[in-house]
Amino acid sequence: MPPAFGIVHVTLESVIISCDDVYASFLGRPREEAIGRRIAEFIGEDVGAGGGPETMISILVRTGEPISIRRTFVRPDGTKLPCCFQLCLVRDAEGRPQSVVGIGQVALDSC
Repeated sequence: MPPAFGIVHVTLESVIISCDDVYASFLGRPREEAIGRRIAEFIGEDVGAGGGPETMISILVRTGEPISIRRTFVRPDGTKLPCCFQLCLVRDAEGRPQSVVGIGQVALDSC
């Protein structure tokens, strides 16, 4: 089975604006349940090096450089799903940061 890629769009406060069905499957919830919730609600206790979603977004806003991270989602049944993500900043016409888009896939090995 080829790796599935999921897409999420979040505010600068890490609230999910939209996501596709693959990303929702990473969370183990329907899309409708994920939208409007903070990413931190779905990440296990060990967020890894670099901190949580708010820290990653603040680094992204400060540097403007895309970020590669690995995060583990905790599904409602308690299973943990490690995923690799590329995070990119979305800017308005004047160059001001507006939101973040993440493209992820299940981590089969290292990111």
